[in-house]
Amino acid sequence: MTEQCIVSVLETHYPRIEVIVVDNGSTDGSADSLRARFEGDSRFRLVTMKENYGVGRAKKLAAACAVGEYLAFLDNDTKVDGEWICESLRVLWSDPTIGAVQSKLVLLDHPRYLQYTGGIMNTYGFMRGRGSFELDHGQYDIVSDVFFPAGAATVLSRKVLFQAGLPDENFFFYDDADLGWRIRLSGYRSVLAPCSVVAHKGGATSILPEFVLELSYRYPFEHLLMLLKNYSLGALMRNLPIASCYWLLDAATLIIRRRVDHGLAVLRGLTRPFRDFRRTWKERRFVQDQVRAISDCAILRQMKQTFGNERICHASSSVLGRMHFAVFTTASSVLIVLSSRAIPRSAGARQARPVL
Repeated sequence: MTEQCIVSVLETHYPRIEVIVVDNGSTDGSADSLRARFEGDSRFRLVTMKENYGVGRAKKLAAACAVGEYLAFLDNDTKVDGEWICESLRVLWSDPTIGAVQSKLVLLDHPRYLQYTGGIMNTYGFMRGRGSFELDHGQYDIVSDVFFPAGAATVLSRKVLFQAGLPDENFFFYDDADLGWRIRLSGYRSVLAPCSVVAHKGGATSILPEFVLELSYRYPFEHLLMLLKNYSLGALMRNLPIASCYWLLDAATLIIRRRVDHGLAVLRGLTRPFRDFRRTWKERRFVQDQVRAISDCAILRQMKQTFGNERICHASSSVLGRMHFAVFTTASSVLIVLSSRAIPRSAGARQARPVL
């Protein structure tokens, strides 16, 4: 899948790209295979890590290596449309308040169906993908706000990324939601670019069986850490108790069902941000003192506008309700770096169809 992704990116109708592939400690020989196939292309660069440190650290490392004015994060199980970069940049350039753009993600094996058209979140930090597995008949073919762009296909400027803060290396699964929240806090919007189309397999990079227990730990840990970092004190006191109670109930349910190891893993994840208080506090202070440019009244309003009246999205580790958002990376994450100076801002534009 990674090779297919890279080939489609290199065939993109965009004159200046740099492809940085971060190998997250793969052991299947994929790094050697990529090196052998693409090392002759000056646009390609492979960065390897000794073990799988997660998507957050991989993206942070790639962003630090990149030289382009614009960055595009891609999962390695995607295949891009030839105009996806031009369409994403057209939307990004159309409004100075737009900080990040997500492509319309369709199912790789069933491209008439959407995978999702943006991440939406309620006030407790539970989230879902808008339009997940709906038949695509143009209902989302308009530039529209999302609370956060899905990490599988996101384009943003270097300026916005460094203003909001680089991807948090604590996150394996909530990296896109956390970064999208900070982009919002820094005063920018995230939107869908409907004519930028990316096909996504989703879960194609296999998850090792022994890592399933780790999911039970990481979901509550990353969820609560995201809330603790990004909410003001008042909003945190209103929403953190309910989110915590959800995970306590989840842990109790697992233990009652005799999945004690998973229940205890949930409890470890739930308490980790508090046990590692100094680090949590340091990250919170960075967001509140250096990133925040708008109040939580605006953030809560944006949450309600994008999430609507949906019920709480179940993200239980016991049912793996958010698996289609997670990047189960045992091989590679892909970052494509762009430069806008080589292309006119009017190039490659196609008109989005109106919403039906």
